[in-house]
Amino acid sequence: MKQFLDYWSAHLGQNDEGKILYSRYEQALSDLNQSRKKTIQYLIPINGAKGWHPGFDPDATEEIAALANEIESKKAALKSASQDIEDFMATVGYPSLELLGQELAVVKRHLSGGAW
Repeated sequence: MKQFLDYWSAHLGQNDEGKILYSRYEQALSDLNQSRKKTIQYLIPINGAKGWHPGFDPDATEEIAALANEIESKKAALKSASQDIEDFMATVGYPSLELLGQELAVVKRHLSGGAW
């Protein structure tokens, strides 16, 4: 997965099935991070048995529950995108179809020339 993400972060201009998966993954990750940032607005200082610590505002229970559902939904979307990338890499073996085509061309040249 890291190889795939590294490749596509440096090759955004190409059109490939891999680019579609990369864009989907990046959008899902961005959406998840934005939802997580929203949690800060519901944090308040709480004085508990062990002293002051951050906690969620008890007056915002419904909003926090809705945000938790939103975060879980975004995590599921990110997991789905990650799984599709893993499936793509398992099938293709390369982060892009173009790289697979280049490797295939090299193999064909070697086979046609009798040199390997």
